[in-house]
Amino acid sequence: MYATLKLKKRYIVFQIKSPTNISENDVKTGLFSFLLKFFGEYGYSELSYKFLQYQCDQRGSTARKQDMPHSVTTSQIVTAASCGILNSQFVNEEKIGFGLIQCERGALNKLLGALALVENLNGKKARTVVVGVSGTIKTLREKGFTFIYNSAV
Repeated sequence: MYATLKLKKRYIVFQIKSPTNISENDVKTGLFSFLLKFFGEYGYSELSYKFLQYQCDQRGSTARKQDMPHSVTTSQIVTAASCGILNSQFVNEEKIGFGLIQCERGALNKLLGALALVENLNGKKARTVVVGVSGTIKTLREKGFTFIYNSAV
């Protein structure tokens, strides 16, 4: 295949915050149904979306601070919640998971916008936060996202 015909990929690392435990299957089917509903069949096909992996962290929000280079402190979150800026139902998260998805470079901004609007996955309350974007998985590992395993692609 010619290099000009080949789609350029982008990899997105996202974080899922939820009061309940969310499995990989919940994330996969929840994102698929949300994106299909949001973009429609034609728009979904333009994304070249591919779910690569998800890992749920049972230990809570402090266990993965090293995976978030630009993390917000707990006192800032509590202050924002008390001022009404942040929805209080998502302040005391117990379950946090990290995932990796792939999309086409031209559709990156559309997908980032859609991920910010996710409020539930497979009927379970959850929020998605994008924490990293790169053109290669190797660069994401260098940035400190250690949960990504070699067989992700």
